[in-house]
Amino acid sequence: MFCSTRLCLSLAVLSALLATLGCASRRDGASSCPPAPQPDNVWCETARYIASTIPSDLHDVERNRALADIAAVALDVGSDEQTQRIASEITGWRRGDLLARLATRCYQSERLMAGDRLRTAAEEVAHDPSLETWQASRVKLALERAKHARPASTGSSAVDVNRLEPADQAALLPDLMNLSVARSSLLETLVRLEAVTNQVLDLDAAASTVDAYRVVYQKASADAVTDAYRDRVFAGMTRVFKSLHPALACDKMVEFGETALRFGDTNLVLRLCGEVDARLGGIRADMRLPVQIRYARLLSQAGLSERAHVRLNEVGGWLSDPAVLASERPGLLATLGVAWNALGDTASASSRWHEACTALTDLKNARPRAVAAVQVCLVFARAQVSDGELERSLRAVGEGLGEPW
Repeated sequence: MFCSTRLCLSLAVLSALLATLGCASRRDGASSCPPAPQPDNVWCETARYIASTIPSDLHDVERNRALADIAAVALDVGSDEQTQRIASEITGWRRGDLLARLATRCYQSERLMAGDRLRTAAEEVAHDPSLETWQASRVKLALERAKHARPASTGSSAVDVNRLEPADQAALLPDLMNLSVARSSLLETLVRLEAVTNQVLDLDAAASTVDAYRVVYQKASADAVTDAYRDRVFAGMTRVFKSLHPALACDKMVEFGETALRFGDTNLVLRLCGEVDARLGGIRADMRLPVQIRYARLLSQAGLSERAHVRLNEVGGWLSDPAVLASERPGLLATLGVAWNALGDTASASSRWHEACTALTDLKNARPRAVAAVQVCLVFARAQVSDGELERSLRAVGEGLGEPW
């Protein structure tokens, strides 16, 4: 994706400054003992079973993408050993990306030898001559993040950053900001970020810049600095939103609101909710629904239960919109059920979850049914849903897959 030369230069200069500062990224309070291994996540295992039925000779990309999604969720929920097993079933750049992510997890818990082994394996994938340039860059991005996570790391150099594709350079910006706030003053970091904001940003750069502002906001809130800093963060972030598609802008606002809520910053949450409300109506249904469900959960967490219920009830009416593909509907129904469950409406949650299973059976071809079933499983894995009947229903979907693919 196009990235302005000035933006790429700013990222490179920032990384060089960080390297000069000696950006060690040791986590405070990191344990010197490796964490106890977590048991396999049952939903990730069901998803892996379903994804493994997709024939690699016909749909190798879909199979690898599904397995990579499963491994990423297994890593997020703490099932590291399960993640590594699934990664071994994946080919191509996605395997390297996962190995580098696993290395990051090891470094964060000070398992340095294991992290180094995984990082070396990921580097071998990154140098595979069969990879396209953007694929190798994606693995190198994950490797840069692993490098930041290793205790006593010097962080990224300008040379390292310039080797990445422009979109991946942009994706590294929040990581560089995280290192900067650890080693520089908050004001210096904010000034650097505002310099990036004042440039012409493409979609990738704008999205990453919002994430970078969230990093700076977290630092400002943790240090209990004056409101003037937070106002500057909000002003800069608001300028960046103009460069984003409304759906992505709303999603980033909700994510920022979730962070603000953790710091008890009710005023910022309400300001962000106002921004979301102003944009939601202009978003096409298929892009609006995932954002609106997440937004409803934020409203509920902020104590705005009535508004949350209104937004979730609206979602039910939008599910039949022609813009929502049949293959997208099962995942949306599962996510909607999780949202209702979070609001304490277990009856509505159960109803939506079983509707999701029914929607899977309505998909005639096996490939879209398998891909959609994997996504439903991953929704349940993230939400830690425990329901034996649902597990059996999803397992049955996998057992029933077959021609036509």
